[in-house]
Amino acid sequence: MNDGGFLKQIRCLVALLILTFSFTSTGCDGCRQLLSREERDPLEDPEKKKPEKVEPFKSAELKVLPTDKSIALQGVKPGHWVSVQQELTSNEENFYGELAGMTSGRDQNFPLPLPQSHFRFQTNRAVALVKGQKKTFELTYFAPPTTGRSSQIWMHSNLRSPLGNTSRWTQTQIGSKLKPYQTFFVVLSRRAESYGYLKSLHSIKPPLSEFHLTGIPSDYIVALPTVQRGIPLPSWPLMWTHVSYLIWDDFNANNLTSDQQSAMVDWLHWGGQLIISGPSSLDSLKGSFLEDYLPVAANGTRTMTEEDAADLNTWTVASLISKNRSPFQFDAAQPPEIIDFVLRDGGQYIDRTGQLVAEKQVGRGRIVTTSFSLTSRPIINWKSFDNFFNSCIMRRPPRRYAYTDENGLSLNWVREFGSRSPESEPPSSPSPKPNSSDLPDNLPDRRPSESLLTSKLRFFSRDAAFNASLSPEPNNFDSVGFSYGAQSGVAGWNDFSDCSTASRAALNKAAGISVPDRKFVLTALGLYLVVLVPINWAIFRVVGRIEWAWFAVPVLAFAGTYLVVHLAQLDIGFARSRTEVAILETQPNYSRGHLTRYTGLYSSLSTNYSLLFENESAVSLPFAMRETRPRLSARDIYFERSSNKDQASRLQPFSVNSNSTEMIHSEEFLDIGGGIRLQETAAGAESVVNDTDFAFKHVGMARRIEGQVQIAWIGNLDPRVEVEPKFETVSDNEWIFDEWRDPVDSPDDTIQLNPLLRLAFAPGRLNEGDVLLTGWCEDQMPGLTIEPSASQNRFRTVIVAHLKYGALPKPQNDINTEMTVKQEYEDD
Repeated sequence: MNDGGFLKQIRCLVALLILTFSFTSTGCDGCRQLLSREERDPLEDPEKKKPEKVEPFKSAELKVLPTDKSIALQGVKPGHWVSVQQELTSNEENFYGELAGMTSGRDQNFPLPLPQSHFRFQTNRAVALVKGQKKTFELTYFAPPTTGRSSQIWMHSNLRSPLGNTSRWTQTQIGSKLKPYQTFFVVLSRRAESYGYLKSLHSIKPPLSEFHLTGIPSDYIVALPTVQRGIPLPSWPLMWTHVSYLIWDDFNANNLTSDQQSAMVDWLHWGGQLIISGPSSLDSLKGSFLEDYLPVAANGTRTMTEEDAADLNTWTVASLISKNRSPFQFDAAQPPEIIDFVLRDGGQYIDRTGQLVAEKQVGRGRIVTTSFSLTSRPIINWKSFDNFFNSCIMRRPPRRYAYTDENGLSLNWVREFGSRSPESEPPSSPSPKPNSSDLPDNLPDRRPSESLLTSKLRFFSRDAAFNASLSPEPNNFDSVGFSYGAQSGVAGWNDFSDCSTASRAALNKAAGISVPDRKFVLTALGLYLVVLVPINWAIFRVVGRIEWAWFAVPVLAFAGTYLVVHLAQLDIGFARSRTEVAILETQPNYSRGHLTRYTGLYSSLSTNYSLLFENESAVSLPFAMRETRPRLSARDIYFERSSNKDQASRLQPFSVNSNSTEMIHSEEFLDIGGGIRLQETAAGAESVVNDTDFAFKHVGMARRIEGQVQIAWIGNLDPRVEVEPKFETVSDNEWIFDEWRDPVDSPDDTIQLNPLLRLAFAPGRLNEGDVLLTGWCEDQMPGLTIEPSASQNRFRTVIVAHLKYGALPKPQNDINTEMTVKQEYEDD
């Protein structure tokens, strides 16, 4: 076949194929319309084929611990460290980087400045995320006191890549500032929602005014977390300072991590209050970390009797009885279930409760256990339950209600225990009774001093105030001899407490380089001249090259300089020194102590320091100076939590300018072994034993017996040594030892500890039965490494050992109730 015929056949075949395609594309009738977009197969729609955009990371909102789902605004207390929980998921890849956090004001570009400091503070920690797996992290934040009127604090979280510090994901949460008297009241229960009634109790939210639109802020923020994996409580004890009370009701202790358990025990020993609700909680605590601290053991269950009801009715307020109000009663057909108690060592029944309520002191704090459930309807419907809860369960002073035309309804503590407001000032949040529907403007707020009664947490280095009065005070509520912050209340981070002020003064005087004395200088100069002239000349004369002695002069000069520098530990042009004043506070029969360090770092050339902490409980900030620092010179500093087991956290870069001293304030809980303890001798007397590894000097003891202050001088107290103190009663002018009136150090040492020793020994904080020991040592406390290291180091640590606390006072009923006061007002 020729080429022309072949091409002709190809053209015919192509024409036939085109004609066939046109018929099949139009269907049989050739006139069917195109399908609408809605009628098409969705898979054929190119717009719907586009995959949905997936964010690289997913994050839940930041949660300030403790918390629950019902708390609308995250509560942040200025002047306190807080733990913040964040859940993160990486959707695209395995991610390794860091999570940075900071607090800010309305200007969200910069961290809140630290008071009277030229540092701006941020925190960060290493993170590792597996693609698609949710992971929860606990971050450390510090909320500095602020000068503005804003009631909010902004908390920021920034997920950063390790390469170039590139931001990959940001999260912001607005927190609500807590008042200085406000703290958290936490409930751990499988039925946490049944404790919702707490929020309406006057013990939690005092009825200080009925004329506010939004109401008076509560004394306590009630947190009712659900029992699930990951209980929203802080893992570190110094993040528990804004928690006052915790109810434990049939809760499994294994739901808490080991860090949370350790933090709770530390919190208890420094004033935390743990309330255990019966009747089934004691069984759930067998073998737990709390078992050794419980006041009672369970001895079977039974039903409540009329005799039990009679015991509880001693807590019915007298004014209710006089008005023939209903006492405590229950349905005899359905009596509440209760548990029989057996007292454990140190436990005792609370006065006027029969054997229904028992308590045990745990250091400064306590555990109280009820034989009945605190959610029992007959209990919470009892008209005097709030009185019982305030005085007996919470161990707060009795209260008095008043209602007047001038102030409306007000609530004050009974005068002998300290009013909510001084006599010269109007009652807390007075609310004049309005003559019209308009509410009064600018109602005065409640006062920070109320934090002394709403929280029992106390840290000597943060809260102690000097009170030298020897007269007995009704101070079993620890309101005398303690201070409070204008924004932080009690137990807040305090760079201006009496302890901080005394330590700052000691460091200002002592920090720096110790210059060699005159004898050393003259000796070094004499030896140098002898080597330079006669010995140098004699050596080269012997070798016959006396002219070479001139060439040896520069070499000898450099060698002599190096030797003098080495002997004096003074590197010319680059000298560093570290001076540290620490305070170690311990509680009776407890192996851990609260350690506060005030560290001064001097450098003759600009240096960036890193502070490496071994203990996970440690926190640290630049120590505020008395003079105001200009904001223009602010420098960033980071507190970093590490995944390295040998290094729990670090503070860096801590910048020290040339020829200057900067100071650091750090705190942690330190394991001190057996501590310092009292024990009974064979003769029945009391002796003191030092079971620590530290040798203490200038040790003194004090106690209050039958209202009288007695002191005993110990002197030196070496490790593993037992001493029997000899006490003597003292008068107002004799409670300071002569050894403490003079400088406690050698004449050439300028670290003055006298103010701290006197503050620790101030008898105004001694309650009946308390026993206290104080002294100091030269040992360096373990747990902190500073890089680069200093050539000169001096350490002083003051020990404040609470060896024994006296018995708690008998709780007292309120004078009246809101109900009776209002009724009397209406009757008049």
